[in-house]
Amino acid sequence: MKSKRRQLPVRPQMPERTKKRIKRMALLLRYAASVLIVGQGFLWAWLFRSMRAMSVSMGIGLICYGVYEIIGYRMRFRHVYCAMQNMYRQKMTPERCEWEKFPKTDWYGTPAVLIAWGVAVLLISLLAG
Repeated sequence: MKSKRRQLPVRPQMPERTKKRIKRMALLLRYAASVLIVGQGFLWAWLFRSMRAMSVSMGIGLICYGVYEIIGYRMRFRHVYCAMQNMYRQKMTPERCEWEKFPKTDWYGTPAVLIAWGVAVLLISLLAG
């Protein structure tokens, strides 16, 4: 009698367009987010004529960026994985994500540092004024 082995479903090939979009999102997450946080700080400083507003907005931006990185790892966003590959100078592979390849200290440590910096910037700006 033949044993019935459970067949794993075959995953369809990811379209090239989707791969490019994920890679673009990873590069935006990796590089453009920091530029946007600084730009947001300067915009707030110009709008409210206060350096305190600049530091508050940058602190909030750092906290949001760190939280998004943690959510991206927990929800298994492919562009977050590709951004981590970019950080390690590896080729981005959005079609094959090996989440266990990178240590958990990188997945949680880097966002934790960003969140801590954001909280410190907020506390300093609120206590200094």
